[in-house]
Amino acid sequence: GAHIASGSSDNSIKIWDAATGKCLQTLTGHAPIVLSVAYSPDGAHIASGSSDKSIKIWDAVTGNCLKTWTGHTATVRSVAYSPDGAH
Repeated sequence: GAHIASGSSDNSIKIWDAATGKCLQTLTGHAPIVLSVAYSPDGAHIASGSSDKSIKIWDAVTGNCLKTWTGHTATVRSVAYSPDGAH
């Protein structure tokens, strides 16, 4: 793809241009550490998991947080979409 998403201990997710390495966008909302990020198969959304025990779904274009799920009792270390994007 044209973009790369990264999570950091600075509480942010950054979206990078894969060709130039330029940071295009910074998404904030987790606290503290973002441990996992994944693009949806259609590229429209980004899922993130954090040591704040939450999962967030972001609009990949606007960077807006669309949903926050809580319920884990410990750090969320991994997020993934199903290959067909249905889940």
